[in-house]
Amino acid sequence: MISICQIKAARVLLDWTASELSEKAGVGVATIRRYETQTGFLKVIFKSDEIKKLLETQGIEFTGDPVKNPGVILHLSKGVIMTIIKALKARQSSNCENAT
Repeated sequence: MISICQIKAARVLLDWTASELSEKAGVGVATIRRYETQTGFLKVIFKSDEIKKLLETQGIEFTGDPVKNPGVILHLSKGVIMTIIKALKARQSSNCENAT
């Protein structure tokens, strides 16, 4: 079991938008946004498991007790680092194009 705050923290560590998480996890963006406005735990177990597995494949480790002391660690492998760098460069390039 993971808490909603752990999902939010994991998404931020990966520098993903709610749309990116929803697309990669195969759930609707409205579902992610609805989850993130709540507190506590995900009510829909199968979607929770899909999201958890996806985030773990990206180097996220869920730590602590989700009730008492929820935590998230990002383990950066070379592949994950390169993916993050590419995403940041693409966003930066997009922002520069929009500014002109």
